[in-house]
Formats: sequence, structure tokens, C-alpha cells
Amino acid sequence: MDRARTSAIGKAGLKSLGLAGAVLLGGLSGAAAAKDGTTDDAIIVEGIKDKAQVIDHYVRALTVVRAGEPLPRYEEGSYCPAVVGLSAERNADLEARMHKVAAAAGVKPAAMPCRTSALVLFVDDKDDFLKAFRKAHPVYFSDPSTRHWSPPREDGPATAWHLTQQLDNKGMPARMVGGVKLFESAAGGSHLMKMTKPVIVMSVVIVERRALVGLTPVQIADYALMRTLTDRVPKNMGETAASTILTAIDSAPESEVAASLTEWDLAYVRGRYTGEAFRNGYSQGAAISAAIKREVTPKEAEDAAE
Repeated sequence: MDRARTSAIGKAGLKSLGLAGAVLLGGLSGAAAAKDGTTDDAIIVEGIKDKAQVIDHYVRALTVVRAGEPLPRYEEGSYCPAVVGLSAERNADLEARMHKVAAAAGVKPAAMPCRTSALVLFVDDKDDFLKAFRKAHPVYFSDPSTRHWSPPREDGPATAWHLTQQLDNKGMPARMVGGVKLFESAAGGSHLMKMTKPVIVMSVVIVERRALVGLTPVQIADYALMRTLTDRVPKNMGETAASTILTAIDSAPESEVAASLTEWDLAYVRGRYTGEAFRNGYSQGAAISAAIKREVTPKEAEDAAE
């Protein structure tokens, strides 16, 4: 499969994100070129006999439910992608694609121009950059929801994480009283509906440029989009029969990968961003599975089950 790559960073892009500095400029150097590609998102899956098993595996591979709390989502009008580390033109193209697809998937992104809440960084070496980035910009490693936090350990050329904030049904964060977080709610909570919800205030995605070889701008943007909107490291995605753009980065150069966001990916995001945000996370997971069952083309779903 033909794969290609772009890189080079503009100081204007860094300045607009508040990321100017020698550390970042040193970590985001390089040059290359990328080719346009098709947006064919046909689903080619085989090897698992049970359709429900295919869907369940796919949803579980992307979703983390913590003690039944609601799944983290962006608030309406807050999703705003920014890309750093490629040419200024390519950065803008990827941002526009991410914004457009997020809107189509029901995320309801911010009106452009907007304040960055989904930061995508293309670098030479992920581990070296993480060390320098954390030292220069610790705010991207400080989750408002917990005092003790660090990015997930992830093998391979990419990593991603969310910073979240717990809000009550009035959109207010907790008040600290005597070192204890207090939330106020007139409705109370239940097994199915929680009193608070985790809101994503920032997503960070870091990808080594070498992993982009042979990928089109559409594939790169759609991969980055899915990493900003899902929870789990996609290391097990190769084991699922579902077609997903999330296999693009780690797949072998000669292997077939989705040309863009697939029907499975789109249905997942739509399912996650539909319904009550305070709903129990397990119930939300079931709703995502139901959305995939509804939206994936019946013939393709049957092919996946054969």
C-alpha cells in the first residue's frame, strides 16, 4: 500500500496555541510530503461468526468505563482541533477535516476560529518529545479531575490522552470544602443517571512522523480525530473484524487499511454523543453498540459475521 508523509512546523501555529519555545521547536522539526487519497470507507471484515461479538469487541476495544460513571465527552461547542508539526498548509487541512467530520458525527464542534481543545502533535521521537513537552508545558499533564495523573503508557509511534473536568447538572465544577469535593444537585443520582459527568477539556495526541509514511491527509486526520474522541489505546484493534481507521498507524506498510473514517467509526462516535450525558457508562456503551447495529450497512455487518 502506498504511504506518504508531511512535516515542517510554522511558528505562527505554535504562537496561536501558546506553545512557542525552543523545546517545542526542537521537538517538531523535519520535512516531507503527503499525497491526497480517496475517501472510500468500504468495510472488509471476516473471520468472526457472531455479528454481536464483532460489535461488542469493537466497542470494548475503544471504551473505558470507570465504576459506571458516564463516558467523557466534549461539551457542545467546545471541540476545537489544532495540528502542529507539519507544514502550515497541511496543518490547516487536517484541522479542517477533523472539524468537518466531528460535526458530521454529532460532536457539535466549536465555531471556527476557536480555542484549542484537541491538540495533535507530530514529532520526531515520541518519548523524547514527551519528556521535553511535560517540562515545558506541565498544564497538558494536569487533569482537573484528579491530583495524581500521568499519560497512559503506550507502545508504538503514537500516544493520546484526555484531560477531564467533573461537572454537575448546572455545568458547575465541585466546590472544595475542607479538602473534600462537593457537588450540588436538586435531582440527585441513581443507578442509571449520575449526579456528575466527566467533560473533556483537552485531548492530546502525539504521533511520530515516521508512522505517517504512505498515509493520506484524510487518513491522518481521521485517525487523529478518533484518538481525541475515544478512551483506549487501540492496540487490540487488529484483532477485531470491524473496519476502523485506528489500525492505520500500526499496520504493516503492505497491509490494507481503511481509506478514511469507516461506518463503524462514525457510528461509534454518533452513539457516544447521542443521549443523556449523565447516563451510566455501561448503559452508554450499550447505546453505542445499538447505534452501530443500526447504522452499519446491513450487508457489511453480515459480511463481518461470516
